[in-house]
Amino acid sequence: MKVKLQKELMHLLKQCEVLSKKTRLITNKKGEQSQEKRRNMNTTREEKAITAAAAASTPKDNQMIIEEIIKHGHQNAMGIFDMQGGVDE
Repeated sequence: MKVKLQKELMHLLKQCEVLSKKTRLITNKKGEQSQEKRRNMNTTREEKAITAAAAASTPKDNQMIIEEIIKHGHQNAMGIFDMQGGVDE
């Protein structure tokens, strides 16, 4: 079951990453993102945080993963998750 959840988590994270990249590519004429596009990027990052936290084992893990994703993106947070033994293959 843990492996199944991990695979689903990774699939969702990849989907979020693709959406985030697409959002970053869309910019206004001056090369700055519009307010709506910034909101979309923040939503994507929050979705990653929620998805990763759902697979964590304790509330403390959840909070740490959410904070890392919001600050640095999902790669760093997944590294923390792996070190805590949260991934079992």
